[in-house]
Amino acid sequence: MNNNIIRDARLEKAMDTDGFFVVKSFLNTEQLTALENLYNEYRPTDEINKYRFYASTFSTNLAYRQRLKEQIPHIFKPSLEKLFAGYKFIGANFILKIPGGNSRLEIHQDTSLLDESLFTPVNVWCPMTNVTVENGTLYLLPGSHRFFNSIRIPAIKYPYEDIFQHVLSHLIPIEVNRGDAVIFNSGIIHYSPDNQTNRERLVADTCITHQNAQVRIYHKDIDNPDSPLEIINQDDDFLEKFLYFRENIFARPEEGTTIGFIPYSHKTVNEAEFDALVHKLTNKYTFRQYNFAGDELKTVYFPALGGVAKLQQLAHKVMHMFQPQNA
Repeated sequence: MNNNIIRDARLEKAMDTDGFFVVKSFLNTEQLTALENLYNEYRPTDEINKYRFYASTFSTNLAYRQRLKEQIPHIFKPSLEKLFAGYKFIGANFILKIPGGNSRLEIHQDTSLLDESLFTPVNVWCPMTNVTVENGTLYLLPGSHRFFNSIRIPAIKYPYEDIFQHVLSHLIPIEVNRGDAVIFNSGIIHYSPDNQTNRERLVADTCITHQNAQVRIYHKDIDNPDSPLEIINQDDDFLEKFLYFRENIFARPEEGTTIGFIPYSHKTVNEAEFDALVHKLTNKYTFRQYNFAGDELKTVYFPALGGVAKLQQLAHKVMHMFQPQNA
């Protein structure tokens, strides 16, 4: 990671290579209660029912969004201080999936908000209930933050947009418990299915990066395919001020200072090219997991889904059985 903010070199390596790691017992009971009280303090029911998948950044109530930007980081901070140094917050929100379907979040990578050749955006995704495949947990493709050196904005199609179903077959569900955290590079390919249960799936989420990073957005005129990308520097609270995350995501923000323009050409990959990237850069067998409760870092196997996957995982275990393990 450039301009690293992760204290533990082993977790830094996991973030650089896999694009994520898991922290067990990231939040304690007191922190979880504080988040629940904050969520219940103002629950925008009309907006939630309108979308079924709801992030508080969709809200038109800027005072509400600003309060979450202040309070969620405040609640997270004691836990984050154990893992990170020299960081700052650039976003915080609640993410909700309503029960009963129609809450799927399609395959995507988060919008670029930094110069990622210099700084890394890190999401801290913390469920307020146990998350499973059934209630719409997070799916990730390990290592996919390294697949494409590209700027990600809504006005530009993903290189793999024409092969979404094929890409989906590679993603792996990350099932964790209430108060755990999945910490991932915002550029990793991820997705979450419908909530098929009869209970809400609520997540508290924040995005952090190096304290010296400049927040920026890239804007492209969607009516002019040949137009360059406009680079617009923003304040750190841009995500709390921009009003069009849901209704008009292509709108050019009124805020910010233009610092230049860069040419941009769209690239695409086919299934074979995508598979080659997976083969080269994805570890589908193991991930790194740190446990706050026991101050323990270990390598954990993904659940093997299907007979072929189980055989591949067994072969991987046998291959590594007699190799020295680095903690």
